[in-house]
Amino acid sequence: MSDEIYLNLFKANENEYGIVYENTLLVPEQDFTFKAGHPYKLSLKKKTSDKGNQYISIRVIINDWAIKNRSEFAHLLTTNEQKPKQIIDDDIGFD
Repeated sequence: MSDEIYLNLFKANENEYGIVYENTLLVPEQDFTFKAGHPYKLSLKKKTSDKGNQYISIRVIINDWAIKNRSEFAHLLTTNEQKPKQIIDDDIGFD
């Protein structure tokens, strides 16, 4: 499962719903799950395909910065991230 997905939307035909861009056949290349209570970062970029068609690409990723820096998401940190493991570098005695 990936923590990042791109959703591409292409110029739509005029319709009664006011939809400007759409993707009528989205087939993800990997699983992606939106997790309740997790912060996400959304980005929008206008792109042009090799054929010259313009489209919009929406990038969705977990917002790691928010998880590490905002108290309301601190519970999402793993125990290892909250307290770094101590590395014990003692010699092992073989008696």
